[in-house]
Amino acid sequence: MRQRFPVTCVAGAATLALLLSACGGSADASGEADTDARLTIAYPAQPPNLDPAVSTASATVAMTINVWEPLVTRDSQDEIQPMLAESWEISDDGRTYTFHLREGVLFHDGTDMTSEDVVASLSRWSELSGPGQAYFSGATWSEVDDYTVQVELEQPSFGVLLALSGDREQTAPIMPAEIAEAAGSDPVTEIIGTGPFTFVEWEADRHLSLDRWDDYQPVEGEPDGRAGDRTAQVAGIDYEFVTDGATRVLGLQTGEYDVAMEIPYDNAPDVLEDESLVAGSYPVILLNLYYNKAEGMFADVEARRAVDTALERDSIMTAAVGEDFYTLTHSMMLDTQSGQWSSDVGADQFNQADPAAAEAMLEDLGLSGESVRIITTQDYGESYSAGVVIQEQLRNIGLDVSLDTYDWPTFTEVRDDPSAYDLAVIPNTAKDDPGTLVFFREDFAGFTDSPDELLAEYRASATLEEAAEHYDGLQEWFFDYLPVSKLGDADNIYGHSPDVSVDVVGSSIIWWTATVSD
Repeated sequence: MRQRFPVTCVAGAATLALLLSACGGSADASGEADTDARLTIAYPAQPPNLDPAVSTASATVAMTINVWEPLVTRDSQDEIQPMLAESWEISDDGRTYTFHLREGVLFHDGTDMTSEDVVASLSRWSELSGPGQAYFSGATWSEVDDYTVQVELEQPSFGVLLALSGDREQTAPIMPAEIAEAAGSDPVTEIIGTGPFTFVEWEADRHLSLDRWDDYQPVEGEPDGRAGDRTAQVAGIDYEFVTDGATRVLGLQTGEYDVAMEIPYDNAPDVLEDESLVAGSYPVILLNLYYNKAEGMFADVEARRAVDTALERDSIMTAAVGEDFYTLTHSMMLDTQSGQWSSDVGADQFNQADPAAAEAMLEDLGLSGESVRIITTQDYGESYSAGVVIQEQLRNIGLDVSLDTYDWPTFTEVRDDPSAYDLAVIPNTAKDDPGTLVFFREDFAGFTDSPDELLAEYRASATLEEAAEHYDGLQEWFFDYLPVSKLGDADNIYGHSPDVSVDVVGSSIIWWTATVSD
């Protein structure tokens, strides 16, 4: 377990490799790097398509981020850095962004990247993607000259650079203009970018292959997060689609795979205890306990506060994901996002784990012995396992608690019915922008009374720096209103051969810096 008050990098009983990975370092392979080697990666799911403008699937981003590049990116400290744009300016009124492109950058088909390609790519992405619609609604992209582009916004928005540099979902890739224009609102079928790897083939339900591009033109600077030189250190990457977690682990143990991604928590000991393998993890999930605020006892914030006071999160998260694969932090964002979103608000209220105080609060509210319905899903084991412990903890403060378990499709229907439950354990994917976290939405599970004025003030920020100054206010609302009780940051677990070295930054592995030793 890693707990943050404030942020430091601490681990429990993890292996050295896990410690390094969790803290944003790398597990180093011994020996000299073999630049002719290929990486074979066992991946749990194939993407629905390879176009991040229309797909929200994490697999789409995970694979295509090696092929396509954005105008700007982020370093290991979450600071915005150049990629295909070498510099940019923002007008005094915050409505015009001017990007100066790097010259001499080639697409994989050998053609030059120019302003025409950027305008076509980002006009389409702005219209189709979630981040594009959120931050570029009504915006106009235009060519100033062959290597300068502008975007005119209807109103200033701090999210411009945040969205253009995003790496979690629906990234903003630059592709040849004719490909973007021909695709329209359909997924692109020609995968041609400027990145360190070229697309080779995708055989449905089996594998997807990428080759190193030897004519890659890197940005200046050493690799730093997703910034700097992205020159590939291996000859190629072969993603093998292996849906069963135990099969991914077995293939890793037999040498069929160099890397196995998203190892189930139940299978983690098979990797951690195998001295011939290296294990690591990185945070990606916000595990939250949702309160039904539309009706029932938890429409009262004081009832929500009583439950939050009772929760002992170490036990909950250990049951959910294992003792080495979570972080406790009071922030509504991932702990690894604290470089951009940092606040001390709520630190003294988080994880009080005081059942006696909680029981007294319920008695004062006249709620002792009340019936509480928790819903979970076993399709996400962390949801069910956390729910079992929460049920026991709430019974210990005098509540009559039932636990109802559904398959995922049914769960998503039940959670939208305010008469069907009181509490729901839901794993949420982390977002780049706190204002887009789903518990702010009135139409999502929990039925939040959204703080519209606070969000409007926050969203009116012209720059990221100004938006960050509003984060204290969002955190204050989060702890005053308690739309959810954050349980913890849950990790994805991966394993690899000791001959492989990988760098973990934030919530992902950087594949262009990965090496394989002789």
